[in-house]
Amino acid sequence: MNLKRTLLCLSMLAISLSSFALTRTEANNIVINQIIQNHPAMNELIAYSYDPFGTANMLHIGDTIGEFIPSFTHVLTADSWLFWLDLAPGNWFEHPTMIVLVNDADSSIMTFSTTWFPVVNGLHLYSSFEERTFSPDIIWGDPELPPGNCGDTATVDTGGTGSSPTAWAVLATGPAGHPVADKDVKLMEDALKNNKTGPGVPAGNFSKPKGTKKAICDALDALAQQNPPCDKIFFHYTGHGTKDFLVLGHPFNLANEKITWQELVNKLKATKAKSFCISIESCQSGGGKATLEAGLGGEGVTSADDTKPAGLTRDGSIFTKAFAACMTDANADTGGDGKVSYTEAKDWAKAQCGDTNAQNPMGWMTTTSLPKLPFLTDLALYPNPVHGSATLRFELPQATPVQLTLLNTLGQVVYRRQLPLLKGLRKIPLDLSGLARGHYSLVLRSGRGQDVIKVTILE
Repeated sequence: MNLKRTLLCLSMLAISLSSFALTRTEANNIVINQIIQNHPAMNELIAYSYDPFGTANMLHIGDTIGEFIPSFTHVLTADSWLFWLDLAPGNWFEHPTMIVLVNDADSSIMTFSTTWFPVVNGLHLYSSFEERTFSPDIIWGDPELPPGNCGDTATVDTGGTGSSPTAWAVLATGPAGHPVADKDVKLMEDALKNNKTGPGVPAGNFSKPKGTKKAICDALDALAQQNPPCDKIFFHYTGHGTKDFLVLGHPFNLANEKITWQELVNKLKATKAKSFCISIESCQSGGGKATLEAGLGGEGVTSADDTKPAGLTRDGSIFTKAFAACMTDANADTGGDGKVSYTEAKDWAKAQCGDTNAQNPMGWMTTTSLPKLPFLTDLALYPNPVHGSATLRFELPQATPVQLTLLNTLGQVVYRRQLPLLKGLRKIPLDLSGLARGHYSLVLRSGRGQDVIKVTILE
């Protein structure tokens, strides 16, 4: 910031401060004395006194407040100091919180019972780990907690003796407070136990680590001690996540309570299992695609790409519900071998869920073990090179959902389209106008495998 701008800001701050009936410190004391010290969660809560840009300024008439998942909108009719109380900071998702307004003119208090972080004039406040942990706005409580880590390899109860090392499932959940984590675990357990169309994992071969990095690491470390190693490991996670890592334990433990995608790969590889089936139900989970594909063979699916949130319902996450249901649906067995693979279940679930809405998930699968599409014939794209539009032609003897993905030379997705169940000779018009001149790869994927057409686009 240059000197002129600094002096202007200081001048505005001096003018603003001179007009306040209450100082920020006085407003803080009102909330502490009248709200916090009389609250039953006094010893657990963390309180934030909103201080935009460190200017000790307040909200003004006409400003709007609400919460992340809107339950109300309030337009200020008086200049007020804003406070947010996290009443159960051990929970990361929906949990008791409170918004407090202190009227600058008469010191009166207005409270709003909420369950998410606040939103002011469209701006999300205290929504990230860093904001909550290191915010200078904290006036009550301590967000620091004892660290958790993987530590040494431990022998733990992995959920049963397990009559066979052939297949094992690790059904992990993230931070306490996720509204449907336990329901997702039950959905996946039932699907994986299914012996008809599913893999038939023995009832004793389930681990269910909950809530912390150490719990998940211990469960995987225990499998690394299996002799002989498992033939296949099914790993499922439901919880909070980012495009870079899974969030575990208390969200304020930034350094220790997360598992990066590479850490997860390393732990899984240490089990020496022959193959893996990975399913991740968390926001931005598609960010792990490249790392998981490069490090593990087998199949994988995420509930979102690397930008979208994962959608929830009262009885389970949107994608996990559809995915688990498809594993027990004989119609999803597009390969005709009597079993529904992760890739087939993913394709079937995507066909049901859709990709277009931010609250509908966008799964992916690894390609390291997929053959080329043996059932797809008469494949062509014309004209190629493409100028604006083209026609994709192929023939399918079986009804199969097919996903089209167009990648540029950097591996970035520039076009994606989910085709419904198709059978017979098909001609699909593609509008590729607006794409830059260059070389691309058109990837066709289904439950049976994939195929690629090299595409050249002209201006």
